[in-house]
Amino acid sequence: PCWISYLKNPLFCISPHRINYTIIHFNIKIHDLILIDYADRDIIYIGKKSHIEAITTTSLKENIFLFDINDHTDLTQYHISKPIILYQTTLTKYDVKDSIKIIKKIFPDAQEGKTLCRQCTIRQNNLIKSLDDNVFVIVVGSKNSSNTISLLNIYYKTTKNENIMLVNSLDEVKKMNFNKNYKYIITSGTSTPNSIVESIYKYIRSL
Repeated sequence: PCWISYLKNPLFCISPHRINYTIIHFNIKIHDLILIDYADRDIIYIGKKSHIEAITTTSLKENIFLFDINDHTDLTQYHISKPIILYQTTLTKYDVKDSIKIIKKIFPDAQEGKTLCRQCTIRQNNLIKSLDDNVFVIVVGSKNSSNTISLLNIYYKTTKNENIMLVNSLDEVKKMNFNKNYKYIITSGTSTPNSIVESIYKYIRSL
């Protein structure tokens, strides 16, 4: 039906004719990025000081300086030269934008490093580009998944609409009332099994 639209790769895509999806395997791990690509550089790592990823990452080498996203760590106490800015993979570009501004004000020569979760970023950007008043978004994933919840947060930061629902199974979708005045878009967290998203797509296509 024409009222089902799609978000382009590498999201799980739906179109009036076929299912199209691409899986991107992450070949850049945060520790390899720090120890190999940025081995000789000072690193400012934006994260939450109590998060296990922040704790393990900042312990990799001496010249990694944590900038706590909540407390706004005073970095002027350290001798930092031409730093690379990285951030916790559970945070989005929107979460850290204010922190990056603060850091660049203190260190004008700071550079933003490679995006660690490229697929997450592309999904978020494609969602923003696809939003409209007649769009209804179905986010497939767990409420305990950070990158799934980030899709919800980005939606609410981008629009005043309430046309979005988080589901974790086909059974939840079957309880929804579909309106053909809406264009439905399916997206998902990166850890969501493709089989679940595919079953939801096929169900909506059958209506």
